[in-house]
Amino acid sequence: MELGQVLEQRPTVTPQLILANTLLQLSSAELEQTIAEELAENPVLELVEVRRCLRCGLAMSGDYCPSCGRRGLSAEKDESAYREYNADSTALSEYNVADERDDDGISRLASITTLSDHLLHQARLSLPPQDLPIAAHLVQSLDEHGFLRCELDEVASLFGVDRTRVESVVS
Repeated sequence: MELGQVLEQRPTVTPQLILANTLLQLSSAELEQTIAEELAENPVLELVEVRRCLRCGLAMSGDYCPSCGRRGLSAEKDESAYREYNADSTALSEYNVADERDDDGISRLASITTLSDHLLHQARLSLPPQDLPIAAHLVQSLDEHGFLRCELDEVASLFGVDRTRVESVVS
């Protein structure tokens, strides 16, 4: 007869595990009802309201959202700030804070920037201000496939600069 040790892992069912599994099986409505019942039965429990980001719905960390970086305002303050900022906007009557809460990212796909918008944005980031008019003209001279259809010498003479400066804007 030999003596030996065997190492096994066996799951043990604890009351906490049973409760966790029970809660995980509940639907949203049932979970809310269970929470309300527990709050009513136990006077020590209290419901803590967590501020949520109006854009992504995650819990706020202080005054900013850790996910999207948006500055957190209450719904009323956010709406009043929007109204003050866009006082002359015609779309003001259509604004609703709840619309931002329902923003799922798919709705932003419709606002994809065009090639010319993207190129002008990149030019503003990387070029000195005196070269921005040249860049804007070059971007407007692109055809529908993104190819430059004007001569660099013509652009240089139009802006009164030498060709090397226009080439530096292109690159």
